[in-house]
Amino acid sequence: MRQEKIKPLFFAQSIFPLTRTRKTVAPTLIGFDSEYTSDWKHEIVCLQLSSEKNTIVFPEKRLTWERLTAYVKRCLGRDFVREETIYLPVFWATAELQHLPADNVIYQEWRAGAYDATYRGKVTLKVIDLAQWFDHTSLQKAAKLFGLKKIKYDCSNITRKNLKDPAFLTYARNDAEITRKIFIALRESILKLFNADMLVYRTPASASMSAFRRKHVKEKLHNPDMRIRRQALLSMHGGALQSYFRGERKGKGYLYDAPSQYPQAVLAIGKFPNAGHC
Repeated sequence: MRQEKIKPLFFAQSIFPLTRTRKTVAPTLIGFDSEYTSDWKHEIVCLQLSSEKNTIVFPEKRLTWERLTAYVKRCLGRDFVREETIYLPVFWATAELQHLPADNVIYQEWRAGAYDATYRGKVTLKVIDLAQWFDHTSLQKAAKLFGLKKIKYDCSNITRKNLKDPAFLTYARNDAEITRKIFIALRESILKLFNADMLVYRTPASASMSAFRRKHVKEKLHNPDMRIRRQALLSMHGGALQSYFRGERKGKGYLYDAPSQYPQAVLAIGKFPNAGHC
């Protein structure tokens, strides 16, 4: 980014004390999970939804947002309200979102691989990725933190035939149930400790800033000298880069990953980059 293209308002910010409380009242929460085949095709086998009253496994071959909405309605039964927003907490949302079409959907990538998605159809569905709140740990480890247990099942050879296995159905339902329970327990804990709602502050970073402003910022903190802010902005090199293809692809593919490229580059070169390197 060239210096002359940087808008002053972009980095001329002040921090204000946070006094008002923003909270989603009586949200409708449905734990969301799916199972798919173990082969290279990764075709969806079923999806599971867990509400306050029901946990249902829905066999599925081609998932769409419209079909997901219909399943949500069936799961809620008489509690379904067309005008409301329905929140679908899920652990590692990419596993579920890969089976859903990307049209008319707003995606938000909070951390590498952690996505939220909002679909506005006859009802508004918001898929919330819990993985980002646990530093990308497993559902099993996250459940253990809250005294919950993820049921074990051999997933090395999942096919549609597993839908006839009662143990598989129990395993599938359990994943959706504990996902919902984890979200509720974590949300209540953060509300109690920091008065921050996960449905409003959608990332750990925003919830942390909310807590900081509420508990520690007592007066307006003015932005520092604009020259300092400008230099800080100009010193930002690199950042997260996500490049991906969505859809069917034929032929061989390759994945290249360079983790921590910027710190490793500094160590290898022995000096920090400057504006002349851009």
